[in-house]
Amino acid sequence: MIKKFKKDIQDTQVIFQNGKIHHMILLRIYYILIMLIIGLGIIIYDILLNRFTVLPALVLMAIGYLIGFYFSKARKMDWDEEKKLVYLKRFDLTSGILLAIYIIIRIIIKLFLDNYYHNASEVLAGSIALLVGGSAGNFIGFALAIKKTHEENNKINTV
Repeated sequence: MIKKFKKDIQDTQVIFQNGKIHHMILLRIYYILIMLIIGLGIIIYDILLNRFTVLPALVLMAIGYLIGFYFSKARKMDWDEEKKLVYLKRFDLTSGILLAIYIIIRIIIKLFLDNYYHNASEVLAGSIALLVGGSAGNFIGFALAIKKTHEENNKINTV
């Protein structure tokens, strides 16, 4: 199963290198990666400050990954017959908005409520771990959906 997964990711890279992915999908993929990097930075920061431990972070990221991967399959990629490339009709900013809200709430809690609610940082760190896992699952789901759409419309092996 791991070999098949690795081959699917390599096939998606070949599709990308051949220019068969619409720029909106590339923007979406970069957007997900940025959310993933920012979220991982926040989690590492919380772990280093002993607000959160590694095991709950990993468990919540794994749960988030499964959820993100599952819901990424709900989005169907489309095929542009003229340009012969995979495209996505709409761009979703939900995860960016959620991350911005998270950061604002985190700052408010740290500045005003941390003395009263000591567990708030742990709860927020857990929620960002779910978001990071969801972003990772979404990223992998997108890659597999791109490969599937490309293969369905080309009927050829990409590698």
